[in-house]
Amino acid sequence: MAERPPTGLRGTRRRLPRWVDVGWVLLLAAYVLAGTALAPFHGDEARQAYTARDGWRLVHDPAALLPGHGRAFDDQLRIINGGINRYTVAAGWALAGGTPAELPGYPGWNWKASYDANVAAGRRPPEHLLVAARAGSAMLGAGAVAVLFALGRRVGGRAVAYVGSSLFATSPPVLLGVRRATMEGSLMFFGLAALLVAAGIAATVAAGAPVRRRRWVLLAVTAALAMLAKQTAAILLVAAWVWVLGALVLAPRPPGGRRRPVLGGLAAAATGAALLWTVLSPAMWGAPWERVAQLLVDRAGTVSVQERTDPGAPMTPPERLAAVVRQPFAADLQLHESLTFAAVERSGAWAREAAAYQRSWLSGVQLGRWLGAAVTLVAAGGLAMAAVRAGDRRRLPVERAAAAGLAAWTLLTALALLANPLPWQRYYLVLVPPLALCAGVCLVAAAGALVRDARGPVHSAG
Repeated sequence: MAERPPTGLRGTRRRLPRWVDVGWVLLLAAYVLAGTALAPFHGDEARQAYTARDGWRLVHDPAALLPGHGRAFDDQLRIINGGINRYTVAAGWALAGGTPAELPGYPGWNWKASYDANVAAGRRPPEHLLVAARAGSAMLGAGAVAVLFALGRRVGGRAVAYVGSSLFATSPPVLLGVRRATMEGSLMFFGLAALLVAAGIAATVAAGAPVRRRRWVLLAVTAALAMLAKQTAAILLVAAWVWVLGALVLAPRPPGGRRRPVLGGLAAAATGAALLWTVLSPAMWGAPWERVAQLLVDRAGTVSVQERTDPGAPMTPPERLAAVVRQPFAADLQLHESLTFAAVERSGAWAREAAAYQRSWLSGVQLGRWLGAAVTLVAAGGLAMAAVRAGDRRRLPVERAAAAGLAAWTLLTALALLANPLPWQRYYLVLVPPLALCAGVCLVAAAGALVRDARGPVHSAG
């Protein structure tokens, strides 16, 4: 019988050399970086620049970072915000020739004052220093493209990686988030890195092989860095641990079993991540349990204030479900959340820079309501396919574990976002990566089916 030419993911893997993957990722990363200077300003960038003084304190006076050694306001910001971005802002600021004295003064950005009043008070950084402050987040966001590409290969092969990375790197909300001097770039990079490590461990577990100790260490380190980036990374870390647990359930059971070492590795990685996060978080020093309790109280208080000041909050349960469905791909790009920006939305310098950004091809692929809804439906189809593959016992355990991990990651993230009372698009950025990969799974499967139908049945050679 004549052999059919290689098709689908395996055929792609044979035809394309590895440098094509590298070139593709570099192209998308360059696109992420290219629009950094063009992104419209956000008040949180001034707040993050204000906290960047901690970069100089860390070098010259580390004791000043301890609770009670400065403003109570600074202590609160250290507790409720991640620390990585403030240090990348400080590094970029210093490399551009900026000094601590040039950073925005207290409180960074005054949300009770108008945009013009904040600018007049010198709270918006000069353009060259603002771009320098954004560099760290933008570079980490560009790096997240490579991490997501690797995750795509893990869950569905090269074709899925190409589709998923394309949707991620051209997503207008993702691009705007990582290009600003806020915490989204570090959240995406380190959160996805932790998931990639977990996916690798899950593949090893599903194959019935022992997991090397260094992988558990790497999981602990990436998880700690993800929490240091932004505390909402907890959503991604829960998915990472569930990914490994799912692989453990699907793994073959050799004599003697290997469940106990895996469970022990997960527990050790969680403990190590918590300890490393505490060590690298000066706000937690001295009384970590009290600081964690304070973190929960302060975070709840912050959300409460945001609810009171946003006319669209709190969202009702149906509105929250609609936001989970619409925000990743089908909603219009949200350039700001605060009412202090709403007053200048149609006039003023900020409005002009916002309009210029949206007109630029660097702002991403604006899908619009209907095309965005179509992509969302395709992603839902990919999620359903992943769930079916996870339960298909005819497939190899490694394939089932990858599918189960993607499905769990997507569903857990969506469920967690149902608890969000604020209609703020940037909170939904964490849902874009898994949905992008789900869309890739669906599109690649559909393309493979079309190719098989076009070629028809395979006949004998003679």
